[in-house]
Amino acid sequence: MRKKNLPVKRRGKISAASIFLIIISLLAFLFALYKIKTTPTVTDNGKSVLGAEKATELRGPQTTPPSSQSIITQEPEPEMPVFPKDITAKSYIVYDLDKKKVLAQKNSEMALPPASTTKMVTALVALDEFALNKHVTVPKECVGLPGVNIGFSAGDELSVQQLLYALLLPSASDAACTLAYADGNPSMFLAKMNKKAEELGLKHTYFENEIGLDDENHFSSAEDLLAIARYAMQNIKFMQIVGAPYYNVRAYNSDHTYRVDNTNELLSYVPGTVGIKTGYTDNASGCLVYAYENKAVGKRAIIVVMGSAGSEGEKRFTDTKELLDWFLSVP
Repeated sequence: MRKKNLPVKRRGKISAASIFLIIISLLAFLFALYKIKTTPTVTDNGKSVLGAEKATELRGPQTTPPSSQSIITQEPEPEMPVFPKDITAKSYIVYDLDKKKVLAQKNSEMALPPASTTKMVTALVALDEFALNKHVTVPKECVGLPGVNIGFSAGDELSVQQLLYALLLPSASDAACTLAYADGNPSMFLAKMNKKAEELGLKHTYFENEIGLDDENHFSSAEDLLAIARYAMQNIKFMQIVGAPYYNVRAYNSDHTYRVDNTNELLSYVPGTVGIKTGYTDNASGCLVYAYENKAVGKRAIIVVMGSAGSEGEKRFTDTKELLDWFLSVP
């Protein structure tokens, strides 16, 4: 039997109009995708960020994709004030007592001659070892020493408290020497000063004398002087002394009377100044360990400068004042 020829199904042809519509739809889809990736998203605070995919690319992967409600831009950090450019000190450090952090420093670990800032530790050892009302006789070995002297006479009988005022205000060498002799053994007193430095964890400090005279084996650093000052400020008597503008010293066994004036110039014209200690020698140049506390502005600081310029190291005061002004302008 002959098979009948079955009709052949012909495939429908796609019209040119259909192809055109497909191309137009594809182009529209690609354009929309491009806009989503490149169009900024405005946040609630009016600032814009890149589209979600681009922002994710910049920030790295996130566990939860950000939505238009969760994108938050970080407020810019407040600008730091311009740092003074004319500081002459070889080394300095600015420490915020409230934030407990160093805000600025230069060569703060450099070992340098500390001059009479040494006497902070002389005073601390004396406060540890002696009662304030203990009477001490000035030995002949302590008369006419290098550096600043009150002019004590050998045999003058003075209290430890009087000697501390003479030590810390005008930075008297004869007062430092007399305190070292107070127990009859100045070498042991000096050993206790170096032991105190070890107890405070000072890494760049060694004392060869109780006065602060220049010696290749007598050195400290701004960082270490900061540590000494922080410790000393816990002692009420120490702070009472270094904050005094002057003091009258009168010998107990004679009519010898001596007026001692504070050499910290900032104490007289910078409100908030509370101490602590000046220093100067030819090798050290100007040094100052300075403490500031002003409740009105809510700021407290310790500033240390070493090696400030000037014929008598007078730039230590202008250096410190400029660093203080900068500190007060820090947000």
